[in-house]
Amino acid sequence: MKSFIAIIHIMPHKVLLDPAGKTTLQAVHKLGFDNVLDTRIGKRIEISLNAQNKDDAKEIANQIANQLLVNPIVENFQVEILNA
Repeated sequence: MKSFIAIIHIMPHKVLLDPAGKTTLQAVHKLGFDNVLDTRIGKRIEISLNAQNKDDAKEIANQIANQLLVNPIVENFQVEILNA
C-alpha cells in the first residue's frame, strides 16, 4: 500500500445563485479590482489515505465524495490525487 492525499474540490453548480460569491465580488470591486468578473465560493477537502495506486485512491475519494461530502443537486466536484 502507498500513501496518497486526495483533494476534493466542491463547487456550487454554475446555474445556481452563490450569495457568498456575489458578496465577495462586491467587496473585491470596492477594493478597486474592477477587472474581476466573478467569484464563486466552494470547499476544498483533503483526505490522507492508503491505496494500491492512484487510480484506486481516486476511486475511494470519489466514493467518499458521492456518499458523504457532495450534494449532487446543488454541487459538483473534482478529485485530485497527490503522492503523500
